[in-house]
Amino acid sequence: MTDTQYNRQGSFAKSDDFMDDHAAHAAITAITQIAPLAASLKAKLNEVVVADGIGSQDNRGTTVQKNNLKAMVQEKMMHIVRAATAFYLSTGDTVKQSIVDYTPTDVKSWIPEELYSKAKKLVTDVTPDGASLIGAAAADVADLDSTADQLNDVIQDPKRAIEVSKVYNAKIDPLLNECANIRKQLDIFMQTLISTEPTLYDEWKETLSIDETGANNPPVLELNITVNSGEVQNIDYSAFALVTNSEIKLINNNDATIDYGFGPDAGNFNGDPTTVAEQSQERKTASALGYHSVENNMLNVRNLSPETLSVSLAFYEM
Repeated sequence: MTDTQYNRQGSFAKSDDFMDDHAAHAAITAITQIAPLAASLKAKLNEVVVADGIGSQDNRGTTVQKNNLKAMVQEKMMHIVRAATAFYLSTGDTVKQSIVDYTPTDVKSWIPEELYSKAKKLVTDVTPDGASLIGAAAADVADLDSTADQLNDVIQDPKRAIEVSKVYNAKIDPLLNECANIRKQLDIFMQTLISTEPTLYDEWKETLSIDETGANNPPVLELNITVNSGEVQNIDYSAFALVTNSEIKLINNNDATIDYGFGPDAGNFNGDPTTVAEQSQERKTASALGYHSVENNMLNVRNLSPETLSVSLAFYEM
């Protein structure tokens, strides 16, 4: 995807994250239209991820495979040519000798399609004499035949891989537009909470604003921390100017879960913290992590596993 597409995806992902965080909120569950729309947004985002995965995949492997097989056919073909030329010279068969009289320059100049057809013709021409070739055997002729078929099977693979990626890349903008339409509908229902749940709506509204500013900017601050088993560690983020829509990502490369979030002091959380699964990461707004500039401004990381864990924290301005 392009940076613009990633930014749009990031914005919708933040709205999806909000819906996950507040799925059980009484005010939201009371509006029955929200849950199916939230599920539709999540499903559509998953389609975007799949399309991007195929659209941006590295297709060089198919080209490498084709080139390797091409080189193998060239090498095996010249081996048979030399053996056949020597045999036909020894028998005085000038007709067949001229038919197989290919040079390395000839063989290397052919495009894969031509190389395949020439290799198959050579196999046809020398197979009756396979047992008599000088410096090669019938098995070598069969090997050339098999390798040529392998080359033919992959000749179009690089082009096809590019075509497939192109098809999936073309799906991304329409899918993102569908995400936008679903979120517009969600916002209509969320706006009914402006009077009764202003704080909840304000948090939701912040996820909409990310659409314009982007969610793919580099982190302003990165911290590596170690948390002992059974302990909660308070994080000093004073080098970062945190606001409610700042984003904090925790990267957990351990085989154990770890929690993070804001609380009123160095040992507690404002509600339930966010749990980051093993070998995973989470990126959330400060408000989604329980942040309040006065009452809950202590960022804590909790390790409930039986071993010491090292994780990374990244802070983003939005």
